[in-house]
Amino acid sequence: MDFDSKHPPSVDMQISFKLMNITIVTDSACAREGFTQSRMVQKYNQNAGDDFTVVIITDDQSGFLGQTMFPHGQIMVVVSSVGFRGHASRHQGDMMYDEGDTVVHEAGHGFGLYHTFEGGCSRDGDYIDDTEKEMMPHYQCVRDSSCGSGADPVHNFMDYSPDMCMVGFTEGQKRRAWCVLETSQAGLFQKSKTW
Repeated sequence: MDFDSKHPPSVDMQISFKLMNITIVTDSACAREGFTQSRMVQKYNQNAGDDFTVVIITDDQSGFLGQTMFPHGQIMVVVSSVGFRGHASRHQGDMMYDEGDTVVHEAGHGFGLYHTFEGGCSRDGDYIDDTEKEMMPHYQCVRDSSCGSGADPVHNFMDYSPDMCMVGFTEGQKRRAWCVLETSQAGLFQKSKTW
């Protein structure tokens, strides 16, 4: 059987987003150094704690694709424009990240999800029972069983696999995301129920 002929099951996270506001900031220092100087980005997050904010860094000098702090007080996903769908194909970039899954991965962190390789083969791993443990991140779409218990979750959005390999989240990740939203972002959780 071909490696990608049968993707593992994935669940509907039952999370959608409603665009509330767009703010265009022309701060060239922030556009270049937003990943390494997070205070530059945070000062523009006017509704911290009330909204799920996505910041797009357009002139990044760090080489990062994305960065997100875990949701304690605010949810702010910071993504390089290089990580957006179609950027690589339009600008002759790295086609491994051309489907825009960087935003999905970083939003996962915003909802409290760890990398699937978190903790390596340790007992706790990513604190999700239904993701297989893996020793290290995957940068290629390859079959592996680095912890010897099952197939590494290279198709999971919380690995570092190429976009063409990532297809979903697990039920455990969905439950954790909703639990984190309700307990760590109670205002945003309540607001989301009224949309």
